[in-house]
Order: sequence, then structure tokens, then C-alpha cells
Amino acid sequence: MRYIVTRRIESRYAGGSGEYPLLFNEIWKDMDSFEAHCNRKAIREFFEKESLAEDGLVEKWDVNVYTDEPKEYDAPVKRK
Repeated sequence: MRYIVTRRIESRYAGGSGEYPLLFNEIWKDMDSFEAHCNRKAIREFFEKESLAEDGLVEKWDVNVYTDEPKEYDAPVKRK
């Protein structure tokens, strides 16, 4: 639904580690959509070649999934 590439900037109010100078912020419709993206051949091949291989372009990377819903969120279950 949305894909934003951002870069880290210095601020005296944000003293994070700065380990990752670029951030890809992606918003997906649902977990199934995200997982389908992760399983695409091109995405798998990119990670294998550029992130996992010792001679890849990506030195360090970290993938996390976040939600803005409370931990015990009780939304109705969608039926397929």
C-alpha cells in the first residue's frame, strides 16, 4: 500500500545507534500480502545474493514487522 525509503539524519534529541543509515518503511494490506512479497522469486534472490552472500552489496540488514494495533486487539475475524 505504501513504500517509503528514508535515511537517518543526526539530531541531538535522537541518540540511536545509527547502525542502519537507510530504512524501508512498507505498509502492507495484511500479513498474507507481506509474506507473498517476501516469497517472490526476485525478493528471495535479492536477499540471497546481496544480503546473505559474503560478497553482497548489503553489509548489515534487519527486517522487522510492526503493528499499530494493541496487543490484545479483538477485531472481528475476516472470513474468506
